[in-house]
Amino acid sequence: MVPRDPARNDVTIEVQATGSLSGPWTSIATSANGAPFTGPGYVTGDAADAGLKLVEIRDVVNITAASQRFLRLRMTH
Repeated sequence: MVPRDPARNDVTIEVQATGSLSGPWTSIATSANGAPFTGPGYVTGDAADAGLKLVEIRDVVNITAASQRFLRLRMTH
């Protein structure tokens, strides 16, 4: 679960995934300028209305298809 506050409209939040810590990292869900998350990893929990959201993001690679996976949050202001 990733928290998102629509009132914080001066940040970009990216959820990124990779099979190796050295990368390359791929964005699977992004929220920019207070907007709801979009992308293939977004599952549920987000909306354009006010108030704190707990957003579910999942990796786009099935757990049986990879020996290891890593996720990270990348936030820019």
